[in-house]
Amino acid sequence: MCGVAAAIGIGSAILGIASQYMAYQQAVADTEFYNAERKLQWQGATLQAESNRATENIRGLMNDNYQDQVRDLADLAFESESTGITVFQQQEQIKAAQEKREATIESWKVKGKIKAGGRIGLTADSLLND
Repeated sequence: MCGVAAAIGIGSAILGIASQYMAYQQAVADTEFYNAERKLQWQGATLQAESNRATENIRGLMNDNYQDQVRDLADLAFESESTGITVFQQQEQIKAAQEKREATIESWKVKGKIKAGGRIGLTADSLLND
């Protein structure tokens, strides 16, 4: 009986060692799975962070581009308005110069008539006016 008991004891010990070894292997597998899962989560979070940074960079570039466009359009509007004012002022100056020239020519005609009337006497215009 001693032999049977020894065989059962040895078999039980072998089963205990095998059971402990299987538990160890399961723990190793669980740890590897957990580490792989955490690594995937970390990689996903890293990709999300990079995506967020890229999105913010693009938004910044778009904002800078928009500000440049608005500034350029404002400059064009100002130049257009300034040019319009300048053209208007030039037109007014030309109109005033033409009116002044016409008035000067008219005054020269009147002075000429007065001088001609004083030298000759009656002019054809003064006779027609009478």
